[in-house]
Amino acid sequence: MKTYKWVLGNSFFGLEKDAIESMADLCPISPIGPLVPPSLLGADKDHDTGVEMWKVEDTCIEWLNKGAPSSVIYVSFGSLVVLSAKQMECMAKALENSNSPFIWVPTNAKLIVDVFRIGLRLRANQDGIVSNEEVERCIREIKDGPKSVELKSNARELRIAAREAVAGGGSSDKNIQLFVDEIIESCGSIEISEVVNSMKDLIDYSRETGTGPMESLAKFPRRTSSSSGFHSQAPQPEGQQQQQ
Repeated sequence: MKTYKWVLGNSFFGLEKDAIESMADLCPISPIGPLVPPSLLGADKDHDTGVEMWKVEDTCIEWLNKGAPSSVIYVSFGSLVVLSAKQMECMAKALENSNSPFIWVPTNAKLIVDVFRIGLRLRANQDGIVSNEEVERCIREIKDGPKSVELKSNARELRIAAREAVAGGGSSDKNIQLFVDEIIESCGSIEISEVVNSMKDLIDYSRETGTGPMESLAKFPRRTSSSSGFHSQAPQPEGQQQQQ
């Protein structure tokens, strides 16, 4: 890892300070995130700059915005957990009994509970199943229990920290500027301008076609030296190639 001069991460210093500092000697990481539209951090949607590489699905955000503040239950069992049919049944029953809207996201539950301190850990019974009663207990605790104030306060503080990180002069903003400055110094202003323009064109192409980043890279028309536009050269038939 020490062979890499720059390792950019979609995070920010205030969120994962300990992890970033622990990697300093092995492989310094420069967090430049969170790479999300500013509206998700509380800014007006008109200020969104479109950092995403694929077309954003606004349905979920619109649904969340229709609800009252702190009314949606966030459920996370981790990205690698496979739930049994019995466990799914318990979860479904508990969420139904809560009479609360919820969203299920495959994130790291340990970070949510132990590091960010914005959630509660579900306790399994002797059979390894998290009962619906246990799920309902956690839902009540998060919504109105003694820890609810602390959890909601921690979440608000993280959102503020994220907004400050990407704002002008913030930690992530500074890391991006340092990265760009070094590239400009080593490559020259003309080359970096071409790189930036190509990246912008790729993002625009991805949005227009509704394709993801990898598919866009494969299909993206390449810039030619004889024209300021882009051209996609279709493969020629084998017979025609041999004649040439």
